[in-house]
Amino acid sequence: MTEEVSIVEFSGDIANAEAPIPLPARTYSASIRKVEAKVSEKGNRYAAVSFYVSTDDYPADYPTENAPDGTTLIFRRVGLDDNAPTRYRLRKFLETIGAPISARISLNDWIGLTANIAVKHEEFEGEPRASIEKVLRA
Repeated sequence: MTEEVSIVEFSGDIANAEAPIPLPARTYSASIRKVEAKVSEKGNRYAAVSFYVSTDDYPADYPTENAPDGTTLIFRRVGLDDNAPTRYRLRKFLETIGAPISARISLNDWIGLTANIAVKHEEFEGEPRASIEKVLRA
């Protein structure tokens, strides 16, 4: 049974909340924690791959209170449509993360695999945020 919540209490006044500092742009070691098959607005199938960066891999001067449990960034550029260009790019991605390659792909096989991710900053709703520019071999 789900309880309806009408009051939510925070540890501090949200009127004073500031935008968190995005994870600095550089390359990080990351592990895949989750993979979901999705369909884009244009009807293309893709995998949303959640890469986790541990606090151990944060730069020494990065304030860990921004993400004390690590940072998860989602990479949405892994196509799953059955056409020659997409199959080739998928093969290259699977080689990069060290996943099995065949005619039948299990997204669950990607969970726990590691890669390096090149992080960049982009603007979202007027605020800078970290995003994955490229996935590289670990």
